[in-house]
Amino acid sequence: MFVSHDGRHEKQGLLSHTAMALAGVLNFLMPASLTLNPNCDFRQDLILGQEYYIYNTQYPGQYPPSTSCTWYGRSEPGTRIVLACEDIALPSSTNCNGDKLAISLSGDLNFADARNYCGKGTLSLVTNTNSIAVGLFSTWNSVGGRYICTMTAIRDAESSTTQSPQICDCGWRQGTRIVGGNETLVNEYPSMAGLVDSNVRDVICGGSIISDRYVLTAAHCLLNVLIANLGVLVGDHNISAGYDTVAAALYRVERNISHPNFNPRTQINDIAILRTTTRMVFSIYVGPACLPFRYTAFDFTGQIVTALGWGQLFFSGPRSDTLQKVDLMVTPNDVCAAENSDSIITANQVCTFYPGKDACQSDSGVDSTPDVTHTDQLTFIVRYCADSGEPVERFISFLENVGHKGEDMQTAVMQTLEKLTLNLADCRGQSYDNANNMSGIYSGLQARIKSVNHLVKFDAVKALKYGYQVIKDALYKISQNGEEKMQVRCQADALAKKKSTLEFAILVVFWYDILERADQVSKSLQNSSIGLDTCLSLYISLRKYYECLREKFNFYEKEAQLLSKELNYKEDVRTRKRKLALEEADTEALLTPQTRMRTQVFLKAVDHLVSEVNTRAEAYKDLSSTFSFLFSIASLPDDVIVDKARVLIDVYPNDVDESLGNECVQLKYFLNSIAENKSDEIFNARSLMALLHKYKITDTFCNVEVALRMFLSLMISNASGERSFSTLKRVKNYIRNSMVEDTLNSISILSINSDMLLNLNFDDAIDDFASKKSRKVL
Repeated sequence: MFVSHDGRHEKQGLLSHTAMALAGVLNFLMPASLTLNPNCDFRQDLILGQEYYIYNTQYPGQYPPSTSCTWYGRSEPGTRIVLACEDIALPSSTNCNGDKLAISLSGDLNFADARNYCGKGTLSLVTNTNSIAVGLFSTWNSVGGRYICTMTAIRDAESSTTQSPQICDCGWRQGTRIVGGNETLVNEYPSMAGLVDSNVRDVICGGSIISDRYVLTAAHCLLNVLIANLGVLVGDHNISAGYDTVAAALYRVERNISHPNFNPRTQINDIAILRTTTRMVFSIYVGPACLPFRYTAFDFTGQIVTALGWGQLFFSGPRSDTLQKVDLMVTPNDVCAAENSDSIITANQVCTFYPGKDACQSDSGVDSTPDVTHTDQLTFIVRYCADSGEPVERFISFLENVGHKGEDMQTAVMQTLEKLTLNLADCRGQSYDNANNMSGIYSGLQARIKSVNHLVKFDAVKALKYGYQVIKDALYKISQNGEEKMQVRCQADALAKKKSTLEFAILVVFWYDILERADQVSKSLQNSSIGLDTCLSLYISLRKYYECLREKFNFYEKEAQLLSKELNYKEDVRTRKRKLALEEADTEALLTPQTRMRTQVFLKAVDHLVSEVNTRAEAYKDLSSTFSFLFSIASLPDDVIVDKARVLIDVYPNDVDESLGNECVQLKYFLNSIAENKSDEIFNARSLMALLHKYKITDTFCNVEVALRMFLSLMISNASGERSFSTLKRVKNYIRNSMVEDTLNSISILSINSDMLLNLNFDDAIDDFASKKSRKVL
């Protein structure tokens, strides 16, 4: 589509009848490859200052395979055209040889001088003339994509702001939009360069531009690399999307100069300079970094420096396609050498460190988050059984994170336990946060970390179901509102059409039931008094509930028809069939829309849910099975009880003794003797513990009571740790950076453990404080 926009109204910039007649002439004169399609090819004379939208005709939907569309804009002489694309999402390919958005800044409809773009991103370009041509071309087997841009004609003088700065300048930063996360702004760091090896067709190292012919990099990057295969990439942001900025360029390298004393084994003097064959073109997007003065004695210790690169987002994780940045603090070299005894640190090196800049955060009973001063805080939670037998979780303190290595965090936990005069040998469980970082090492603990609540978005689906018609009407109103931007109107129209389909309604009612149950289970799992046996039963019941949904597709279909007032599925578009070999039989089954929805969407979702819940249940099952015989002890044979007790003794030989089996057998008969009073039924660990305390027989069955205490002390989830950070946020204020850790911990303990605080008598403390602080008049 080609639509103009002047801020007050939109109008279709389609061809008039006269223009259509002209199109017929052009159709005859142009080559066949550029034959105009009245539904896909557009021409427009641009009015100065007016904004024109161009986008694939299905936007925000996907364009189909074999798309070939062109847009041509022309403005009056003495003007230029600004092309701004805020949403490009095309399949990535090497050198954009697949789907591509071709842009000719000279207006050449043959696209001989065009730059090709693919992948995801945004861009802004200015033509050198008063015309521009844009082409969207996709392959026959394309998976589809989308794009939307605006064209605006401006006077030649208005583009003067894009002129290059003086070459003697250095170290400027450029950026007009935040991309998000730790990703840099587009062209935020003009001095950033990437070293490209043509053999691997990838960026192998980073570098810094220091002049229009030289780039500074690391010497180890040049080991086993031929200079003839080396290039310097500048002005780029997303290395998977071809040239994704107007300033992106690749320069060949003619010479490399590594430090003569570079040692590849110790990495000492790891520095090199590259010389390009031609001068780099500087602009506000590409320019040199500022080097320190040669004779300065400035010490960088304590300074915050920014590291840039297309490196890994986390340890052993995937590499980023977009330029990333991270702020690090320069530390003294002697401190760095002490921390890295295996490495040689010299005066020619700069050592950096900052807590929280890697992803390995976890240890016993702790969680981690950075506070307002950018210092990671670990929260320390202890779960135990009170004298009454009830499980209790208590916040102990926040710890300043000393590092994310297991050894560092183990030291922090051990020191905290020692300070509290707690023996680690008496601890029987541990709970971790950050399941993705721990799953490769502690896979059995994944269920404790990833509780259901991290996956639940119940409230959003509830609103979709009960506000179905209201939301749809609102979307239609937005799509018809002439005061809204074209992109907003297109998106609202697409959402409204999607919401009107029977398939969408089926997913709404289906996911409502799924997440409603998950939400309720999540709330139960976050209860600090819940036991491991109850947790396992909840997971098993949730899994069985999900399994029974497999047979309820027809029920959800009818519910969706009532909700959406739509009785039929969306009509199929023509499906692409695979070419068959010469003697190959056509065995591909053509599925009806209903069957496809049931088999490829509904049943797949149910099976995946069942698998995920079962995975979490299995992590609890092995641990729970060691203790579970205690909860059905009244109905088990004596020999089975003794065998089960033996397993528990073998697992915890330092906690229960050999008499556990005899205790359990006697406990069976005790329970049977009081069974006539049906009020004392045993279902779980908490009820059995309550019964022992009710009849005051904990000394008689001391081993059973110890086993129950261990079982009830096991943490189910890390909810208490997460809630402590909510309190931390309330406690912290704008003077947090002047609040010492002891003060922060004391205030947090008073806030988090407020139930205990209410039971304390502060009269003596207040009287003592008043007597010391009061001003006595003689």
